[in-house]
Amino acid sequence: MLGNLGIISGVYDASQPTKIRWDDNIEFPKNSTVATRPLAIIQANGSLFFAVGSVIYKRIDGPEPESEEIINLGEDVNTNMGEFSA
Repeated sequence: MLGNLGIISGVYDASQPTKIRWDDNIEFPKNSTVATRPLAIIQANGSLFFAVGSVIYKRIDGPEPESEEIINLGEDVNTNMGEFSA
């Protein structure tokens, strides 16, 4: 993660002082920046997920990795609990 610029990838490289060799280009978002910096990143069920603001993305691996929006919690959350009756 790289603050509001977005997300960059890196791989383990024992020859590097930090042991990580970072890519030169921002992976997400391509050709843009994010309004809210990414704050959560997890691996689950063999996939990488990350959150930016109220949106959760899934990373699609490959030579040119992409990101797929999974859910926008700002749009999809129904906070109406309904009415309780006895």
